Amino acid sequence: MAESFTLVTYNVHGCRGLDGRRSEARVARVLMDCGADVIALQELDAARSRSAFIGQPRELAARLEMDYCFVPTAHWDEGEYGCAILSRLPMRHVKSAALPARGFHEPRGALWVEIDVRGHAVQVVNTHLDYQPTCCSDQLEALLGDTWIGNERFRPPGVVCGDFNFTPGSRLYRHAAALLTDAAVACGGARATWMGLRRLDYVWTSADVHAESVSVVRTMHARVASDHAPVVARLWV
Repeated sequence: MAESFTLVTYNVHGCRGLDGRRSEARVARVLMDCGADVIALQELDAARSRSAFIGQPRELAARLEMDYCFVPTAHWDEGEYGCAILSRLPMRHVKSAALPARGFHEPRGALWVEIDVRGHAVQVVNTHLDYQPTCCSDQLEALLGDTWIGNERFRPPGVVCGDFNFTPGSRLYRHAAALLTDAAVACGGARATWMGLRRLDYVWTSADVHAESVSVVRTMHARVASDHAPVVARLWV
């Protein structure tokens, strides 16, 4: 029997809003309104001075009463910075690792978990790719390769989501779309996600995942909580 769940991907910008104010409570409120079962977050601080040494993955998970996995991709200010997946469904960590980097660009990585959606094992990968096209290309190639979604352990149904830092129509977008389905396009919900100007955040699915709806949240709180907007996908497996 098919089962549904709601997934959100959201670059929270260190929980620092467009008003310059850092507020984990505000980000948590935005996420609470999304009604998600699984949440993929990017740009989280853990014990960094700029965020008052708060562990943002743990703080947000506690506020939302969800479990979490966190992968630090950089170590700055004696703390950490990276991506997390929060879930109210049973979750098992599969893999977390760095993605290819060049020169002095910000380190990037990915986090892979398996979610139990009422008896259906769903693979979920969360990532944040580089804004520089050459680095982004290297990282996307790795993500689509045999150590990540091309790996035999990545058995469908699967979801790959996050901030990919490329736009629809680009060469990198076409490369991803050759292997995965853009859930927003599949159900007619494609909209800008960064500053209301560009679409950089995606929910990609394997062929056996059906997207019922995909929306970009533009509530009053969401418009100022981060420079990105949350993407909410209702999915069936």
